Amino acid sequence: MQMFPGKYKYIIFLIMLFIAMFVGTAYASDVPIEAMKASTVRILCKPLLPYSVFSGSGVIVGNGDFVVTNHHVVECTESGGKLLVIQKKGQHFRASVAWKSDAKDLAVLRVEGTIGGAVPAFAISDMVSDAQTVYAMGFPGDADRSEESLYQVKITKGIISARTTIDDIKVYQTDASINSGNSGGPLFNEFGQVIGINFARISGVGIQGIGYAIQIDELLPELDRLGISYRKAITGGKPEAPIPITPSAPSRPTPENKTTLPTDGQTSLLLYLAIGIAIAISAIAIFVTLTKRGKDMAHGAYTKGRDIVTRNHLGSCAFGNNLPKAGNRPVLLGLSGIFAGNEVRMGLDPITIGRDPKQCQLVFPGDVAGVGRLHCVVRFDKIRGAFILEDRNSTNGTFLGNGMRLSPGTAYQIAHGGKFYLADPSNMFQVMLV
Repeated sequence: MQMFPGKYKYIIFLIMLFIAMFVGTAYASDVPIEAMKASTVRILCKPLLPYSVFSGSGVIVGNGDFVVTNHHVVECTESGGKLLVIQKKGQHFRASVAWKSDAKDLAVLRVEGTIGGAVPAFAISDMVSDAQTVYAMGFPGDADRSEESLYQVKITKGIISARTTIDDIKVYQTDASINSGNSGGPLFNEFGQVIGINFARISGVGIQGIGYAIQIDELLPELDRLGISYRKAITGGKPEAPIPITPSAPSRPTPENKTTLPTDGQTSLLLYLAIGIAIAISAIAIFVTLTKRGKDMAHGAYTKGRDIVTRNHLGSCAFGNNLPKAGNRPVLLGLSGIFAGNEVRMGLDPITIGRDPKQCQLVFPGDVAGVGRLHCVVRFDKIRGAFILEDRNSTNGTFLGNGMRLSPGTAYQIAHGGKFYLADPSNMFQVMLV
């Protein structure tokens, strides 16, 4: 005997389907998105070079007086750069590096005051499951299309695709979109708990949806050692929203650093000039291929820089003596070797070239003979309208296209169309304004 007459079974099925949809929608609405956004901050690392800035993301810890991010986001401080943490428009704070680890690609910043927003709970890997829904939060530079968007936390949704290890760092692989500027931002689960710190993606032709976040297990022992308080996740199946915190007065410029750090009114201008120019007009293109990490992660390009794009330049080797008329966009072209046919869009920040992925942005495989760990640096000087090339004490030398070897540590000016190579002509590049 059937439990329900045949004429009612479809009605009952529809009612049950409606209930399931309602419950699912209600559950989804419990995801504390706004609180998660409130614990995410933008980090500006301003080097001594004028008109330049690195932009990344971070997550609030402690009592709102510390921020966690990637080490590579704050590298400019190692050469005298200054840090600014922005929670929202008009609410920015100076900061300093309290702890950093190049090996883990993590850094903890001490904020000069209490930044507003929210403090999240941290969930270790035992509380994370494969295929679990995750949310990557941060400030991808390519999304900075208006003044309003400069201060908006961007959200991408995905799942935990796998767990793996990269250079002895425990990481999650996720298909949540992680773009330039997301570096250092939090990876949340659907309960509002931080499970990882976004730090890298795989990019290349035909490669999509492969990003990486450092497992929070790598961070918590360091916070313990530093005596910085944090919230431990206590629930595994219910929302645990970040706790709101009240900010102290934002940082104000003093006479000695007035030209270095922006006031409230200058923040938008700095973001437009530095981030807009650095990303929309002169984003540094980093083509990282076949590095130690790249070999461990299929055949894609492992990239952990702040502003990253890759693009083939067709016909770059066919210019010969028919040099096109100079434009206003500086690029670095690969003429021979593993970077042949690739174009790197240059900004105001130098591009470091060599074999060490921890020091260089354009990384050669370890088995390329003659190329040093940090071989040379090339940048574009907007004031002079010329390219500047410097050898960094390489063993086998950096040479101009005519074969002249550069003196280590000496800056050489190269005009539009100039060529140079590392060790021998099989690693040839050309600089151009297009």
